[in-house]
Amino acid sequence: MADVAGRLAASVGELDAVAPDFIPALDVPNGGLLCALPALLAVGLLEGVERYLALYWRRERDSNPR
Repeated sequence: MADVAGRLAASVGELDAVAPDFIPALDVPNGGLLCALPALLAVGLLEGVERYLALYWRRERDSNPR
C-alpha cells in the first residue's frame, strides 16, 4: 500500500522526501490520457487551452490568497 501519511508529511515540509513505492495494478485510471499527452503537445492541440481554463485558475487564485 502507498505511504499516504509519508507523502502528506513530505508535501507540507515535515519530511525531505519519501521513496517511491510502485505496486502492481491491473488498470491505471486515465492512463490513456497520460500516453496521449506527448502527441497532443507535439501537434499543438493544447495551444490556447489557458483561455478556457483562465476562469478556473483565477477562481482558485482568488480563493487562496498568499
